[in-house]
Amino acid sequence: MNAGGTGSARAARTLVRLASGIVPGGGRREWRAEWDGELCHVCGTRSGDPVRFALGAFQDAFWIRSDHLISRARCIVPRGSPVRCLAELLLLAAAGLALCAAVPGTRRASSAALCHTPANLVVISSDGYAGTQSPSISLSHYRQWKADASRMFVQIAYYRPGMRRMLLQNHRPVNLAVAVASDNLLQVLALSDSTPSSSGRRLFLSRSVWRSQFHADPSVIGRTAFVDGNPVLIAAVLPDGDWHLPGGVQAVQTENPQQLDSLPSGADGFVVARLRSSAFPAQSGGWHFLFEERNDTVRQFECIPFSSIFKQPMDVFLLALLAACLTLPATTPLRLGDYPERSGRLQLRMAWRRWTFFATKLIAVVLIAGLWSFALAYGGAAVGSSASLYIQMGTAFPALLCGFRWAMHDQRRRCPVCLRLLSNPARVGQPSWNFLAWCGTEWMCRSGHGLLHIPELPTCWFSTQRWLCLDSSWAGLFPAGPAAP
Repeated sequence: MNAGGTGSARAARTLVRLASGIVPGGGRREWRAEWDGELCHVCGTRSGDPVRFALGAFQDAFWIRSDHLISRARCIVPRGSPVRCLAELLLLAAAGLALCAAVPGTRRASSAALCHTPANLVVISSDGYAGTQSPSISLSHYRQWKADASRMFVQIAYYRPGMRRMLLQNHRPVNLAVAVASDNLLQVLALSDSTPSSSGRRLFLSRSVWRSQFHADPSVIGRTAFVDGNPVLIAAVLPDGDWHLPGGVQAVQTENPQQLDSLPSGADGFVVARLRSSAFPAQSGGWHFLFEERNDTVRQFECIPFSSIFKQPMDVFLLALLAACLTLPATTPLRLGDYPERSGRLQLRMAWRRWTFFATKLIAVVLIAGLWSFALAYGGAAVGSSASLYIQMGTAFPALLCGFRWAMHDQRRRCPVCLRLLSNPARVGQPSWNFLAWCGTEWMCRSGHGLLHIPELPTCWFSTQRWLCLDSSWAGLFPAGPAAP
């Protein structure tokens, strides 16, 4: 039976012609002839629906096209080439950057590190850096320092964070980390220029809480909410970029001095202040110290700048980088091998390409370790918390050390001319040949640029790997010829 004798056969032929446009041009005619033959067989034997059978041509054509694209990509960027190596490193760095941008915790930490804070803005702590993570200053100390504020501080404020239940009409109840603070806290933080109000309690929400809990409803501003049963006026919504208070605060409830005095005098909280430069001379490390004598006992308080708290992630990563650089010589041989010394512009260009490729790999390792350790450390921890610093140090240091070791090992296994990975390892010699010749492993460049000899037992005359350049007499073993350097 003729395949074109029925309407379904003609439709099937049309589908095969359309599918042939997907097949690469080199094999399109042969592919179409094969499918026409199969279609004639289906129509002649009436073994199935020709149209349904012809739909399978699209699947076959798409598979051939994808296989062709993959083959071309492998030819353009072959396995072991320097371009492929750098592309893979770039993909890892891009994935780390995307993860940092997608996780809210890392976004807050990065915005805190980039935000500008006044140089004299500090957190007063009685327990060193740990005092910036949990409340360490009692309300009585704050009252005493506030009485002498004109002598030591330009401004000083107090806040005490805690989980509180918030009720707002037409919205479901939520539990928020609310900081009960003095009415001048936003002024000290340079978030508001308005004079503190003495009318009563006011609540300031972060933008992320406003969007997640109140669906970005603008009508909530100016309304009265109940926080732990106390009426509070919602005064404003502050951008997340300006919201970097130690203690993981989501909202601030300001109170006038009379309301703040209702708290117990021993209630621990955070004290932030602007130092008076005449009372606190500049220190080399940025920290200042405050001494208090009470009942013949001298206590020391640290004034830690906000900038040093928010830049802790960068400082920790630099410490991990320094530790990895100091540990690398003790765990990895630093020599990359012996290469023949030749003069000339071509040799200088080859050396420049080789060292540039090596430096690029090291920079990529630093970026990958920094981005991924930052994302893992601050994905669920608060900005500047001790746990996040330990996680960052515990992930960045081994990642940097292993990355540097890989970069050096990868560089030793590459041809110094084309920078491709060497292949075809071959065992050469015996251990007894060490006194007269050498024994070890010989690697070959696929393009015919040379051979790499790696000794099995380092000796005084053959202690490291050596590169042997091949001359034109070896061209017969490489039909494609040496690749251009």
